[in-house]
Amino acid sequence: MPQVLVACPSHAATMSIGELLTTQKWWGSERSRRLLVATGVSERTSIGNLTERQRTAIAALLELRAGRANSGIGPGGFTS
Repeated sequence: MPQVLVACPSHAATMSIGELLTTQKWWGSERSRRLLVATGVSERTSIGNLTERQRTAIAALLELRAGRANSGIGPGGFTS
């Protein structure tokens, strides 16, 4: 998913960032909203309208969270 944000292919450009996040496994509306609040981006913003900086920041957060999930480290930094 981070690759879609950074590359921003034409078929994804019209999709909202909230839609993209909630289509992913384990990503509901609340989890998506929390990530977007941390970046200051509205969930209704289309991917094509995100600045390069916003796309990169969201992609970096997604990578960070994916790394935590794969390492067994929870959101608070504790191991599960």
